[in-house]
Amino acid sequence: MTQAETGFGMPSPDDQHTVTAVERVVQAGQRVADALLRTRLAEQDLLEAANDLDAIAKRLGDGALDHEAIVKELLTWRRPPEHDPAAGRRNMMAPPLRLVGDGPNTMVGEVTLGYLYQGPPGHVHGGISAMILDHALGVCNGYSGHAGVTGTLSMRYRRLTPLDVPLTVRAECIDVDGRKIRTVGRIEYQGETCVRGRTVHPAEGHPARVMRLRQRTELLEHAAGRRLLPPAIREHPERYPRNSFPAVSSPAGCPKFALLSRRRRRTLLSP
Repeated sequence: MTQAETGFGMPSPDDQHTVTAVERVVQAGQRVADALLRTRLAEQDLLEAANDLDAIAKRLGDGALDHEAIVKELLTWRRPPEHDPAAGRRNMMAPPLRLVGDGPNTMVGEVTLGYLYQGPPGHVHGGISAMILDHALGVCNGYSGHAGVTGTLSMRYRRLTPLDVPLTVRAECIDVDGRKIRTVGRIEYQGETCVRGRTVHPAEGHPARVMRLRQRTELLEHAAGRRLLPPAIREHPERYPRNSFPAVSSPAGCPKFALLSRRRRRTLLSP
């Protein structure tokens, strides 16, 4: 998987980004959330503000897609992943983090975390640091051509991470060993490491797993007597999580499946 296929980050630090209308709405929402942390308005004024926000939410929701439709578009690569809580351009929770390539297997980015992300007074919540690194390491894997979801995330907090200052996020895919991808990263402030992270990702694109997914797809579709999956998943099953595939409690009605050995059946139906 290339960096472009991950849907995250820009290919070059020299690229200029123009703020879109959606991003302006997101930024306004973040300012509202920040102001709410600090406001001293009376209760009646807060109720009036809530009514105004309800009207805005209703306006934004008119004609909006439901979440199931969005998930289907994401699974078939027809929609960029703008939902992500670490980097999604449509997600008000996202700081957002922007990552760029810094070599064939490394990425670097910058993020400023405001008081919405506060844990210890004046410092970033440890769970937010974990989310930022989990995201950065996963995107780095996709950028380096080794897609996979997080299997294990290990964190080491070396010092408190300050709020409201530019932080540097670094990620590097260091090893691909069979079905395991090992990636490391860190969050820095002024060259000093605040948090380190390490992940082990199951290799989604491992040839044995790809073949098993293709065989499972073929068997389940044969059992159903029809095509169950869209072409994008059928062509590249390794790119999609297991829950993208149809749940079949017993494919015993498939003659081809019945001819397989018990061990082979278990292999095909395993994650």
